[in-house]
Amino acid sequence: MIRQALFFVQQRLNAYFKQLYGLSEDKAILSYMVAPDGSIPNQNTDKVIINLTNIEHETNVYSRKGYTQSSPDQVLIEKPPIDLNLYVLFAAHFADYQESLKFLSDTIAFFQTYNSFTHHNSPSLDPNIHKLIFEIDHKLDYQEINYLWGVIGAKYQPSVHYKVRMLSIRMGELEQVIPTIQQVEEDTQAFRSTKA
Repeated sequence: MIRQALFFVQQRLNAYFKQLYGLSEDKAILSYMVAPDGSIPNQNTDKVIINLTNIEHETNVYSRKGYTQSSPDQVLIEKPPIDLNLYVLFAAHFADYQESLKFLSDTIAFFQTYNSFTHHNSPSLDPNIHKLIFEIDHKLDYQEINYLWGVIGAKYQPSVHYKVRMLSIRMGELEQVIPTIQQVEEDTQAFRSTKA
């Protein structure tokens, strides 16, 4: 589900850049900032790199179970979904610094205009994703940004960090099967004794 969500964002951002500048090539790429071997991937040159930096379990959501009536005589209870917030870094990695600033500004403008994606406004959104909401991560101060880039293992590039709410991961695993009530019988003897 995480891959589908970020791939969707990459596609939408690329469509925006192509419309804005009449480009034929993709400028947004879902990639490492630094490869596992410590090198900078060649594919990152002159691109806006989309990189997942953290995952947070959303605990402020009412824990819900999925109830489904599978037949007239039973109800299925699925395990509740896991609700996640994603933290995503958009870094403009261009040889020309001014191009980096231009594409970073365009990325921010894109998410200012399109900060919420649903099936209503984005039919290509994966059917298993209900909604994606983008908010600039205001919590990062200068020291935390420095730490983030240190953890990534790269030198700072013009970038913006977003919190993406809320991705629900559900496997549809059954927790319980409950038979439905077929008939209600009255205990008339008990009813009469309470009336007396």
